[in-house]
Amino acid sequence: MNLRIWSRRIGFFMLFPAALAGWEASAQPIGGSIELRNDTPTYEEIGLRAVTASGTIVLASSAADEREPKISILANGSTAVFWVNRSGSHHVGGVDASGNRLLPVFDTAIDIDVLVGVNTGSNTNWTLNKANPDGNIFMAAATFAAGPLTGSEAVIPGTVIDADGIQEDNQQGHGFFRLFNDQLEPLTPPLSVAEFSAGHREWDACWLNDGKLVIGTAAQGHRYEADPDWPQGGNQVATLNLFNPDGSRYKEEFFLDDMTGQQGNVWLGALKNGFVCVYQDDDSRVGGANLFKGIIFNLVGEKKQEFVVTDEILQIHPAWMAAGGGGTFVTVYEVTAPDGIGLPEELINMPVVLAQLWSDQGERIGPYILVSQHSDGRSVSRTRCAMARNGTFVVSWIDNAADDVQFTESVVGRVFNVDGMPATPAFVVHPLPEFPETDGGNASESMPAAVNGGVAFTWASRAVPGGGARDIALMVFGNPGTMLTAWELY
Repeated sequence: MNLRIWSRRIGFFMLFPAALAGWEASAQPIGGSIELRNDTPTYEEIGLRAVTASGTIVLASSAADEREPKISILANGSTAVFWVNRSGSHHVGGVDASGNRLLPVFDTAIDIDVLVGVNTGSNTNWTLNKANPDGNIFMAAATFAAGPLTGSEAVIPGTVIDADGIQEDNQQGHGFFRLFNDQLEPLTPPLSVAEFSAGHREWDACWLNDGKLVIGTAAQGHRYEADPDWPQGGNQVATLNLFNPDGSRYKEEFFLDDMTGQQGNVWLGALKNGFVCVYQDDDSRVGGANLFKGIIFNLVGEKKQEFVVTDEILQIHPAWMAAGGGGTFVTVYEVTAPDGIGLPEELINMPVVLAQLWSDQGERIGPYILVSQHSDGRSVSRTRCAMARNGTFVVSWIDNAADDVQFTESVVGRVFNVDGMPATPAFVVHPLPEFPETDGGNASESMPAAVNGGVAFTWASRAVPGGGARDIALMVFGNPGTMLTAWELY
């Protein structure tokens, strides 16, 4: 299949230049011309100019372990990062549209949690950060065990109760979120993610085009009357929550329709006229299949379409999903390359990253897209994606051999145009070594973000000069992806 494409570069705001020069994209979707290269270049080597012009921006460097950063880009070009401090707190940091830090480097081992107002002494891995694309605010969320919330600003609603009368969860915990402005200042008190559920994990959120906020969770470890096969079917049920732009609840919390077996790995993304939820529906305990499925909802949370995301022939399951409020969404995969789908022979049985575009009706658009470019057997892990409203998207993953001097782990990214054609080759998003002062590396827990005019990456770094076990780092770039003005198959 050939594509004839007319395209133009667009910018969402002027301070994010489309700054990739001197490199001509070649077709990358399977069925086209696939370029393999094992010498993964850095962002500088492909001519991608960093908005954070001085290189990697350190947001946190403390004696504690800083983990699980989540990232979003605001409408004015600021980039916000939210993360866990393993000494019992969560924090925010970021840069403005020119790449300047909005707050000083966080360097305190034990501090007050920015969501609930106390140091809780312990915390979980579950964090969220999503910016409203039409306003200079973002939401940040985390899960807290009930006990440590005593004396905090967070109050578990009295409506949170399971079928056994249990309200407080000290195992998986309870999710709270807060809205922040572009100066990283809180705008609301901590708000409960859920109305009746607890045990929140494997969650996601998105802002809809009409300004509402959707948060989906997999509630673990609790029995609910609506779940007919608990516990033999599993102990997780997925729920959705819709909020008004100010954080007040728009609609009562509700279960996804499928209550058979258990649900997990909930991902959400905004579409032009609603949103998509992709989730794992595991019916294996009750004689069924373990599949990833999808549901298309309208703007008020009514179900419009259901579909299967898992490739049941190849047995390929997604590792992540993203949508940006347009007419498409994308799923990404980290798999052993299968035969029979058009990949070069030297890639078969090698670890690869793939992507698949989907329509807003839950239909596949085109073939799988080969995202990674190496053929030397190196590992890929922590594959994540983000999509801008115009449909351009970015994929990131951890690569253990892009640094061919020290062979420490690096964050690798790749940007794609609306149609899935590459806007860049795969590239290391930070300098090599990650920090020259320490000659170190081994980045982990990377996450990307994307808007029409910019892409950004955050990760937990093990190499920050004078830092602790892991610290939080950030890089921001212009978005070199293009939006199609017309296309034609022939």
